[in-house]
Amino acid sequence: MNGIGSFDPDTRDSVIGDIEALGNSFQSTVLSNFAIKHLKQGMETCREIMVAAYRQYAITKSQVHLHEFRKRVKDHTYHMELMESYSSHETNYRMQIGEMEDLLGDARDCDLLLEYLKDSPKLPEKTVQDAKVHFILTRDRIMKEAMKLAAEVLHSS
Repeated sequence: MNGIGSFDPDTRDSVIGDIEALGNSFQSTVLSNFAIKHLKQGMETCREIMVAAYRQYAITKSQVHLHEFRKRVKDHTYHMELMESYSSHETNYRMQIGEMEDLLGDARDCDLLLEYLKDSPKLPEKTVQDAKVHFILTRDRIMKEAMKLAAEVLHSS
């Protein structure tokens, strides 16, 4: 597995702390109107890419497109965090995108746990089957909630 999820918890916390520090540093920097204009355009482009990824997943329901959508939500979230002082996105919108990011991450966690169970011969078969049912039902509930929120937030785009 690549990405931030593959780090041990201490490293992941350190990386997240670095990202937050970068965002705080960036926000405290006085930017020229020219730079702000281009960063806002970049944020809107990032949002458009996220919406396109959502629409592609809504059509195909494939894991590949879900993964792409999840990555684009993260990109948009990071962009909004960096641009918080300069953005016209309302707080409610930012909170909804953050919630959608969390839900998609929780669904991914269920997928990873299901993969782990598939390759775990040490557990009793009944325990594995019960856990699989639980994580499949949980993932389905989470994805339904995430897609409902995505439709509400992104459909107007």
